[in-house]
Amino acid sequence: MEAVNALAQEKGLESITVRDICERSGISNGSFYHHFSSKEALIRHAYLETDHWMTPELLKSCDALPPLEGLLAFLEAYLGYVENELGPVIKEYYILLMKDNASAAFCADRPYVREISRRLTICRNAGKISQRYKLGRLALFTVRFVQGCILNWCVEGTDFCLVDGFRKYSGLFLDGICGK
Repeated sequence: MEAVNALAQEKGLESITVRDICERSGISNGSFYHHFSSKEALIRHAYLETDHWMTPELLKSCDALPPLEGLLAFLEAYLGYVENELGPVIKEYYILLMKDNASAAFCADRPYVREISRRLTICRNAGKISQRYKLGRLALFTVRFVQGCILNWCVEGTDFCLVDGFRKYSGLFLDGICGK
C-alpha cells in the first residue's frame, strides 16, 4: 500500500505498472500475482483495507460523546485519515473504483459503513435524527455526503484541511438527517 501511494503521488495511479509496484515493494512479479490478479485488484483491496483506521480507542472516544457529536467525530476521524494517510491519491482510487464499478467499495458490509449505521441508530434511539427515513438510506446518504466532501477536496486541489471543509457543510448535513 505504501508503495502504491508513493508511486501514485510520483506518477499517477493509472501510470503505475505491476512491475513498478514490485520494484518499489521489493517483491517478485510472481509473488504479486500470487496475491492479486491485477493492479486493479490490489487497488480495490487497498481501498477496502482503509477500514483498519478504526481503532477500538477511536470508537470508544466517539461513544463517550453525545450521539450527534459522536457521529461527527467519527466522520471527522475518517476524513483526517483520508487526508493524512491517503492524500490526493484517494481521487485516483475513486476514479479507478468507479471505472471498475467496484460496488464492494461502497458496500453496507464494510466496517466503515456498518459503524456509520450503528452511530445513526444511536442518534435515532436518542431522538436526535428524523424517523421519516430508513436507516439504510440515511447511512447511504452519510457515506455519499462524506464522499462528496472528499471529491470536492480533491477537485479543489487538496491544499485546504479536509476536516475543515467537512465542518463547513456539516450543518447542512445535520439539517438533512435531523429533519430540520
